[in-house]
Amino acid sequence: MSNDFDAVLRKLALEAAEEVTADNGRIHLAEFHASLDGRIRQIPELYDAAIYKTAQSVARDFGERRSPRRHRKTGGLYHPKSILRLGQGIWVWMKDATPTDTTQWASVSSRNTVRVIAAEAEKQQYALDRTDAFRENPTCGRLAQLEENVFHYQQGTLDDLAFDEPQSARTRRRSIGLGDAEQGFSIPPATARLHLQIPAPCTGHRTPTGLK
Repeated sequence: MSNDFDAVLRKLALEAAEEVTADNGRIHLAEFHASLDGRIRQIPELYDAAIYKTAQSVARDFGERRSPRRHRKTGGLYHPKSILRLGQGIWVWMKDATPTDTTQWASVSSRNTVRVIAAEAEKQQYALDRTDAFRENPTCGRLAQLEENVFHYQQGTLDDLAFDEPQSARTRRRSIGLGDAEQGFSIPPATARLHLQIPAPCTGHRTPTGLK
């Protein structure tokens, strides 16, 4: 399915998320789903793409549920109707797995685990650092205030690419120095605008790492 359709669906999702965002920044998924559904229904050309995305989601859920896990009765991981995901878009029923398949599955699973652990460690460290900074800067009531005034965050022109492209495409785009691609679709304007409370200004400081 065309990446152009994916880009349009993502833009519609952004509009829907902004429409249903409450003043405190919360998004209730039921409202988000309903708003996004309404937008997709306004563009018949997107029906096939939306159905394909649904099929992808169902297949992904199917694969995750069929991933080998320890069974209470047998105490082992094997079940003939479990699925080994081998990478490169290839799966195999566990009962039909060859020695090579089993080795490949273990390798893919190990790489995925390492990435998950590394990403989780980074998230936990970030949360600890920001929690400490919130404690040291009580006038900062929201994360945006903390990031901008304490950690001096400035949004780059290409920051949003991370939301719209797979890792392989982002790496390839950055390597050749390209920015956003123009899309050839017309998307209906959002029916509502995002209205957020403007947090009070905060100025702050943070204790350098190692001095706490």
